[in-house]
Amino acid sequence: MPEDSKVNEIIGKIDQAKAGNIALRDRLLEYYRLYRNWKVTGFKGGRSNIAIPLAFEWVEVVKSRLFDVFFGKRPYIRVKGREPMDDLPAKIVQQYQNYQYDLADYRKLGYDALTQILIYGTAIAKVFWKHEERDMVVDMPIYPDMPEAGTIPSKQRVTTYDNVAFELVDIFDFFIDPEATSIDDARWVAHRTRKTLGYLQDMERRGVYKNVGQVIMSLTEDDSQTEPDQHKDEKSIIEGFMPSRGNMLKPIEIMEYWENDRVITVANGKVIVRDTPNPFRHGKKPFRAGKIISTPHEFYGIGLIEAGAPTAKVMEDLLNSGLDSVNFSTAPMLGVDQTRIDDVELVIRPGGIVHTIGDPNSAMNPLLFPDVSGGVLKFISLIHQLNKQGTGVNDYMIGQTTGGKTATEASLLTSEAAKRIGLHIKIFGLTFVGPVAEMVYELNRQFTTQAQTIRVTNMPEAPFGTIDVTPDIFGAMVDYIWESEDRELNNMVAVQQLMQALGIAQTHPVLAQFIPIIFEKLLEKYDMHENDELKQAAKMAKEMAPVYQQLVMMQMQQQIQTAQAKGGIGNAPKVASRTEGDANQSVNRQVNPSLGNSPV
Repeated sequence: MPEDSKVNEIIGKIDQAKAGNIALRDRLLEYYRLYRNWKVTGFKGGRSNIAIPLAFEWVEVVKSRLFDVFFGKRPYIRVKGREPMDDLPAKIVQQYQNYQYDLADYRKLGYDALTQILIYGTAIAKVFWKHEERDMVVDMPIYPDMPEAGTIPSKQRVTTYDNVAFELVDIFDFFIDPEATSIDDARWVAHRTRKTLGYLQDMERRGVYKNVGQVIMSLTEDDSQTEPDQHKDEKSIIEGFMPSRGNMLKPIEIMEYWENDRVITVANGKVIVRDTPNPFRHGKKPFRAGKIISTPHEFYGIGLIEAGAPTAKVMEDLLNSGLDSVNFSTAPMLGVDQTRIDDVELVIRPGGIVHTIGDPNSAMNPLLFPDVSGGVLKFISLIHQLNKQGTGVNDYMIGQTTGGKTATEASLLTSEAAKRIGLHIKIFGLTFVGPVAEMVYELNRQFTTQAQTIRVTNMPEAPFGTIDVTPDIFGAMVDYIWESEDRELNNMVAVQQLMQALGIAQTHPVLAQFIPIIFEKLLEKYDMHENDELKQAAKMAKEMAPVYQQLVMMQMQQQIQTAQAKGGIGNAPKVASRTEGDANQSVNRQVNPSLGNSPV
């Protein structure tokens, strides 16, 4: 197919996707306005036009929790082998990929991705292998075989970066096959960026791009500028930037069009500068889409602001109406008889003078409006409650308490909020964290061709603090763990429950023998088998279980003997006909009432 026809086909597909998503992009722009507390200017003078920062609060509250779970500390991802032979490679992969994440600034990607998801419902990350070179002056030996001869400065082409890289894609710069429900099942996707002419020329020198000369020629034509994007322009205005047009020095629009087996790059909407097979062996488009709320058979997810936007707008309207009501009742408008008063002098001020013909009270009269702000406040409170139900961001989640709630009610509200956040965590891990980790693994299988040594911590298999990362470890079969909720919180809860269970078991004649089982169930529930301290504690518990049971029985025997010596058990009178066996049975029923009338 001729290149002109390819360009027309690609731009036609993208234009079709844009046209089909106009309503969606209008909504996304409105969510962004709410997040930025942006109000339309030119409002009527004297009227209230206040924006309530509700959307900002929702995003920041939920983002803080999700960020802490996935990006707060290393390891960002955990890796486990599927077979025993894969266990050691999995540990090395875990150490290496977390090292790569630090190189590629994974935490920044996560922070920005969560912001996009909570505002727009979807975040797109590009995951690729990045190779950068730069001309640098380095000291080179004058004679390589004679180091003592010294060095001489020499300009060399040096590799400055050669590893995994992440890029967060602006949702307004991403286009997808309208029939797609995911990136993998999309026939095509396109990513728009803006690059300088120098960048294009450098890519041509490296053999990645071609036809850059044609791009330069297209910039000199009158119609060379690509069509402006209304949504991008409006977003720029909200951010405080004015979009510029018709400037030869402005960045050039680059449209990167991806299919599973091919990538085609169009510059300035006219010239193909790249048309090659997919450079990645995994045979996928190098993008992952994250969500926290997904909808069946749709690509785009739902963000927090979409859930709360209708009620937020109502609250803003109510608040501004209430403030207008207060202003009108405290500083009312005036009705003036133009034949009896000079409008120029009509400036209300302390100690001022207004000349009138006849009685001034009849020449001007206040226009009274009732103060309805009290009723407005009640409506605002009701709408705010509906708002909390829609977004799930209640007072307890943001660290506030509401009067009138019992401890049980507060606990239930907190628990329900935690469940909702827990579901967000699972969906985000399923759609973003896990798929990104898997794509990084596939890139390593292709591009890690030489052994390298990295420093590690807390790895018993590396006693000297270093491990060798060799290409063969990426042949292991591994699984990524990302669906767990806050690991630190889970560990804390597990330890608390463990201590409570042990406290009960150690003083119970029946439960004492089940201490090892209690340990094992908790380790299994919270996936804490890798915790060396708890593993050691479980081993000790198993050894000590018979001792605990014997100790409890001895203590009970002592209690029985003491009770008999004092004339009875507890406050009951001593019964001479009762045997020691009867007393044992009575005590056992007190310790474990569930035994009922069954003999012990």
